[in-house]
Amino acid sequence: MNEMLIFKSMKAGHTMMNFSKRFKAFMKSQISENDLSFAEGVTIVSLLETDGLSAEMLLRKVSYDKSVMTRTLQSLEEKNLVMRERNPGDGRSWIFTLSEEGTSQAKFVMEVMKKWSQIVCNGMSESEIENLNAILEQLVENASKGE
Repeated sequence: MNEMLIFKSMKAGHTMMNFSKRFKAFMKSQISENDLSFAEGVTIVSLLETDGLSAEMLLRKVSYDKSVMTRTLQSLEEKNLVMRERNPGDGRSWIFTLSEEGTSQAKFVMEVMKKWSQIVCNGMSESEIENLNAILEQLVENASKGE
């Protein structure tokens, strides 16, 4: 990779960090009124998409470290948003599912995420959004090779 391309890719990395920071700030400002942290919001949305996941499966899905996921799941249990039961396939682990209130909160978080998507994709065509998704997926794939 030549020097100019390296500089441009570093600028893209800085832009992605800025975008991520703004996304988290927006989400926190919107979901904190429902007494949810960003990590809790991401976790319950993941369970809304695929209910009945182990902590390990959730870790892989949301890319948090184990200590953050443990604290997040404990907090969600205390708030009665998730329930846990022994994993029938592995008695050493737990399966987490959304409670009725957890499902309601997850749907609220999804609406906030939709609002964010409408804000940031304003003025973009469908093909531009599809291209952006393809580029972001390629970046994630490339990044996972570097881990």
